[in-house]
Amino acid sequence: SLFEIALVHRKSQFWAVGLPLARPAITAGLALVLMEVVSDFGTVEYFAVETLTLGIFNVWLGMNNIVAAAQISLVGFVFILSLLGLELYARSRQRFASTSRATHALRPLHLDLRGQTACILVCCIPLLFGFVIPVGVLLKFVLTGGVV
Repeated sequence: SLFEIALVHRKSQFWAVGLPLARPAITAGLALVLMEVVSDFGTVEYFAVETLTLGIFNVWLGMNNIVAAAQISLVGFVFILSLLGLELYARSRQRFASTSRATHALRPLHLDLRGQTACILVCCIPLLFGFVIPVGVLLKFVLTGGVV
């Protein structure tokens, strides 16, 4: 497997194999997030945060200039398409070859308690920032009667 080859060549399994294999998924996820940022308006308006989306709506509805709003939107989409094109170009230059059909199961990496705790904490970061903190803020608004 590719991980075994990395071990034989004394390369990091993460940097030499794991990250390059995960890069397309990371780029697709980033593109989805950026497209969501471009499309999201209600939450941003509720929290009164100035963003690209709010700027687009302000130019469109406040200044009554749909052409300028479309140009601002186009900047975001060009950025997203540039990222996707860059990833496609990087993937097109990769070459993979397999000389063996036999696969060997990788031995699991056994962590001590400190390593296990660190892994669990790192995996909980997206859950914390993506769910726990926003729900906590919204609950605070509900319980205080909507006062910011």
